[in-house]
Amino acid sequence: MKKLLLAASCAFALTFAATSLHAAETPMNNPLLPAWTGPYGGVPPFDKIKVEDFVPALTAAMAENRTEIDKIANDPAAPLSTTRWSPWNAPARR
Repeated sequence: MKKLLLAASCAFALTFAATSLHAAETPMNNPLLPAWTGPYGGVPPFDKIKVEDFVPALTAAMAENRTEIDKIANDPAAPLSTTRWSPWNAPARR
């Protein structure tokens, strides 16, 4: 029982520490989140990207995707291809 409690405590502490580290990263200072500019429809600013930027950027992108999916799933309109598949297949808006 003590081992189980210790394992749960360690898991909670690690989760809390990881969340605290990523909470400090705001969208304003993450170079992966703003719209990219340049040739080929925009390219990321490779000279400004750090390894630590990936988790917050991917988390933000997944949250944005979930919001879009919820919007499509909760659309009160009749479930036609224009109300379900067309928005899903539309290119990203950023």
